[in-house]
Amino acid sequence: MIVDLIGHSAGSIAICHLLRTVAAGGPKVKVRNVLLLAPAARADLFYDEIVSKEDRYEALRIFTMSDNYECKDRLAGPLYTRSLLYSLLAFWNVTMMSAVCMERYLANEDAYDASPLPEIRAYLREHGKDRLVLSLSKALSPDAVEGLRSNSATHGDFDDDTDTRRA
Repeated sequence: MIVDLIGHSAGSIAICHLLRTVAAGGPKVKVRNVLLLAPAARADLFYDEIVSKEDRYEALRIFTMSDNYECKDRLAGPLYTRSLLYSLLAFWNVTMMSAVCMERYLANEDAYDASPLPEIRAYLREHGKDRLVLSLSKALSPDAVEGLRSNSATHGDFDDDTDTRRA
């Protein structure tokens, strides 16, 4: 059986564990595409189950917000004025926070240089793979082709956004 896996937020954690289970002799499935929407998986889990084991799937694409929109997303109105992913920083060691879920870890190589972040950056930037899509694409990359666009302005928008869903 061939499947595509789509995980929004904590769904990325479930996908990492599912890939591990399948590799350990679990259900006999072939994973074609892994699509992660605003993933909340920690960097170590993402590296261990996805980056370092590309043989588990054919293609990966991640959709997440630019840091500008991550900072504008209000999880709890005036009580907490950042996104859900920013709130996770309060619970996790910063170096273990997922580089795949927040642009700040991809863009700030000097501040966030602990392993596996450099390895994840290199993997996501690998030429010709189109593994990372930042929203709002209309502002960042107005000429982006279908499948490489997202216009999600909040953490909860990704599963409803027309451009993201076309991936």
